[in-house]
Amino acid sequence: MVMTENGAEKKMGHGSAWGGGESKSSSPFSLLPSPSPNIEFFPWSAGCVLFRRGSRKIWTLNGPAALIWCLLDGRRDEAELARELAARFAINPDLARRDVAAVVDGFRREALLAGSEPGGDQDDHKAADLPR
Repeated sequence: MVMTENGAEKKMGHGSAWGGGESKSSSPFSLLPSPSPNIEFFPWSAGCVLFRRGSRKIWTLNGPAALIWCLLDGRRDEAELARELAARFAINPDLARRDVAAVVDGFRREALLAGSEPGGDQDDHKAADLPR
């Protein structure tokens, strides 16, 4: 699956029929993922755009990644998300599990999920060091 941030493409894994792949994370956050309350969702014909309130960052998601985003409700675990993805796209359940894990890990790395801590260049709210 593909997610782009401000126009720069980021692969959400590798090896699947549509760009997803294996996840290397076994993060405890993956139990019941849900969107960060600071992220706005805007659907469009090929997927969706995510926007972090208070920043100038946007992410574009393809159709399968946008579906995963829409299913993040804090009540479904990654296995349930994968079952839904496999059913909707008629893909192998193992492939769906790998793709969901890769996409959710990508959302987490980009601090798009509730409980994710923005870090590095993801945080547009850092105070500037002004000359004295």
